[in-house]
Amino acid sequence: MSVYPCNNVNEDENDDSNFTSKPKSSRLLMNELIPHFVELSCDWHGNHVIQSLIENVRKLNNISLWNEIFALVDRHRFLLSSDQYGKHVVKMFEQSNFE
Repeated sequence: MSVYPCNNVNEDENDDSNFTSKPKSSRLLMNELIPHFVELSCDWHGNHVIQSLIENVRKLNNISLWNEIFALVDRHRFLLSSDQYGKHVVKMFEQSNFE
């Protein structure tokens, strides 16, 4: 099994089983990104990865992942806010309303 969600996609576009695997894929991706959250947030390209993760978790309405991201942003807010790239992650998180 690949950690890359695209490699696990079923080729039958009419099959709704892909939708049930998205939270699992998000969890796998989140598990890989958490140890590198600050590093990625403060990186020129990495901050876009983290911003996309925030947006995807919001769209999936996954409260547990959202709370984990909240804890990371809150714990490292000063560092992220003072970084030229990290500040975009903080801004994205603050502007994303969990529905």
